[in-house]
Amino acid sequence: MPQSQPFEVHFGDGSSEGLLLTHLRAGLYRAEQSTTLDEAFSFGDVIEAEQLSETAIRFLRIKTKSTYARFSYLLSKELMESKEMNDFLQRVMEAG
Repeated sequence: MPQSQPFEVHFGDGSSEGLLLTHLRAGLYRAEQSTTLDEAFSFGDVIEAEQLSETAIRFLRIKTKSTYARFSYLLSKELMESKEMNDFLQRVMEAG
């Protein structure tokens, strides 16, 4: 089973973002995170990309859209640094 790893994803507008992806086969990657700088793709999408280096790709298009819904929220720094949020995120990671 392929393992996820961090990639620097480059977009057509010149921006880039570090994201966790699973390399499925030549030119295909599954997003293990949603983009935050660009809403080009979301968690679970299978994307086509051009490999720039071992750790960098250029996003081309979505090959297969995931069935997950995407919701975005702005959370305060205090909440993000709280023990409750840390506990919650740990439970999410453990659940997979």
